Amino acid sequence: AHEVDRTTDLKDLVDPSVRDINFMSDKDEEIRKTDIPERLQERMRMRGTSKMPNDDELFTEAKWINRNCFDDQLDLKVVKRVLNLMKKEYLEIPVIANTRREYCDIPESELWKIDQWDEKWDRMYFRRSKLRSLAEREKHNELIEHINTTASPTELNDVHEYMVTLSAPHQHAMKIPRRIQIV
Repeated sequence: AHEVDRTTDLKDLVDPSVRDINFMSDKDEEIRKTDIPERLQERMRMRGTSKMPNDDELFTEAKWINRNCFDDQLDLKVVKRVLNLMKKEYLEIPVIANTRREYCDIPESELWKIDQWDEKWDRMYFRRSKLRSLAEREKHNELIEHINTTASPTELNDVHEYMVTLSAPHQHAMKIPRRIQIV
């Protein structure tokens, strides 16, 4: 009879491909232990920070979303409240729509738009931070302030292309992940 060591973890006994299919990996366990919706955890990981945004950052993002998504037609306070509920209280859109209606009296479709644009903002935030660190490494100090004030993915692409032309002799140092599409 084959006796199993009591210290052996169950995941060590299961084939790795089966473990991944059945959500038994270390990453899956970490997601289960964290009391935040998985979708929001992934977004936080993409953003590269687990700290909550402060009020100024939320206000800046709310202005950006209101301008780009709603043509400044929505109350800025409502957009900021929704972002606060999503980013600080880690609530999903259906929960906000059904249980926090008194904080943001807008249709659920508008809440989903805010969520979509929040994801675009986070992608832009990630790309901006990568470009900023690249500009610092390449000593393009004149671009750092411009990177901090870029308001669109197109502007970020323009800054990246400009940095590539400045660093053409050592282009290998200019690699920035292109798989992050900001649409």
